[in-house]
Formats: sequence, structure tokens, C-alpha cells
Amino acid sequence: MPFLLLLFSPLSLFILNSPIELERCIAIKEQKDFFLIRENLSGHYCQKKDINFSEELEPIGNFLEPFSGVYDGRGFKLKNAVIKTDNYEGAGIFAVSKGKILNVFVEKAVIKGNDLVGGLVGLNKGEIKNSLVFGSVEGLNGIGGIAGQNAGFIENSAFIGTVYGLVSVGGIAGQNFGFSDDYAVITKSS
Repeated sequence: MPFLLLLFSPLSLFILNSPIELERCIAIKEQKDFFLIRENLSGHYCQKKDINFSEELEPIGNFLEPFSGVYDGRGFKLKNAVIKTDNYEGAGIFAVSKGKILNVFVEKAVIKGNDLVGGLVGLNKGEIKNSLVFGSVEGLNGIGGIAGQNAGFIENSAFIGTVYGLVSVGGIAGQNFGFSDDYAVITKSS
């Protein structure tokens, strides 16, 4: 069942009228389903219930093979997401994304890495909309509550927790700029 607070927030408009509702999507109902996203980085996924992670996660995607699909959390929780990595390819539930991440609610996240570390995405080159992260994010450079670096769109999203870093640290994004012709926009977020 979706978190009831979301039913009375602006997020509910997107969760109840999600564009993914009209398309076929791959159901994510438990931890093992979530881990399979790595095998199809361009898939369309929709979360069907809360997921409580019982083991440490490996970030989804990387610089050479970013997540390029759609993940619609539909307001269900991803609970106890723990990621601790010492690589420099981004850290977050999604390490690198050029896809769409919608309606995701992360509770009790602990994300630790080096560069480009975010509570949801390490490097965002796609869209993040209507998402909420509670937790702590820690790293060295480019550290943010939602995205370590945003080179895409972040809209109507929020972070509540602590962010630690040495350089380029922010509540939503540690860095907000695109590469060459890319864009970087954050709107209606806190």
C-alpha cells in the first residue's frame, strides 16, 4: 500500500495518473525483482508494494551502461537501502541514469561513496520527478540528497536527512550542470 502521506500531497497527482499506468511495465514486488533491473537497464518498471532491503545494494547502471529505462515507484517505499562503494563511477540506488525515475519514496537510506554520490542517483542525465528520500549521503565530491550531479531534470522532489562531503555538496544536488549541450534543471524541489 502506498505511504498515505503521499495521497494528500502533490505527488498523488502523478502517482494516481502515472503515464506508466497506461503502458505495460515489469512489476517490482520484492527485493529479488529489484535486483533484476541490472539485467535490463532499458526496461519499464513499476513498483507494486513496499520493499525492505535485507542486504547491501549494488548501484544500478554505470558510466558505460547507464539506466535508460523508466522506474515508477508509485509512492511505495524502498526501505533500508544501504550502498557503500569505493569506486568512482557514481553511487546511489541508481549510479548513473539517463532514464526516468518517478514517484520513488526512499526511507532510511545510507549511501556512501567517493564522487557523484546521491540518495537516489549518483549522476542524473535523465528525469527525476515526484521523489522523496529520507536518509544520509556521504562522499568526497559531488554529493547530494537526490543526485550527486544533476545534468538533467529534477522536479517536485525532496530530501530529508544529512549530506556530508568535501566539495560540491547540496541538499538536492551536489552539482547542477550539464555536459556540452546538455541541460540541468531543478524545479519545485526542497
